[in-house]
Amino acid sequence: MTDKEHTMGHKVVKRLPMPEVKAHLERLVHEVATMGTPIVIQTRGEDQAVIISLRDFSTIWSAEETVSASVRHRVRAALRAADLLSEPTAQEVEAVQAFDATHSPADQKRMLARWRQLKLSPALSEIILRNRERERE
Repeated sequence: MTDKEHTMGHKVVKRLPMPEVKAHLERLVHEVATMGTPIVIQTRGEDQAVIISLRDFSTIWSAEETVSASVRHRVRAALRAADLLSEPTAQEVEAVQAFDATHSPADQKRMLARWRQLKLSPALSEIILRNRERERE
C-alpha cells in the first residue's frame, strides 16, 4: 500500500490531488471500474469528491432509495395521523387529470420549475394550515 492509499474498513481508498486526477483521469476511471478502488479527489489537501465504481454506486443508490421510501412512508403516515395529509378528493383527481391532458410533460416541468421559485409569504404550509383551521370553524 502506498502513502496515497488508505484502508477504509476492508477496502483500500486512494487519495489524489486534483492535478494528478486531471492528468490521469482515463487510467483512474479504468482502475476504479475494474478494481473497485475508490479515489478521493483532494484540493489543497482537503477531501472534496470521490470517484467510485458503478457497481458501488448502484449498491449505495438502491439502498438510499429503499431508506428514502421507508422514510417517506413514515412521514406520510405521521402527517395523516395529524390530519395534515389526506387522500385527494374526486374533484382534485379530476382537476389533475384535466391539467395533465392539456399540458405536455415538458410544459409541466417548466411550470413546476417556475412555481418552485415563488416566494410565498406566509409559506404555503402556513396558508394550508390556516385554511384548514377556517374549515373547522
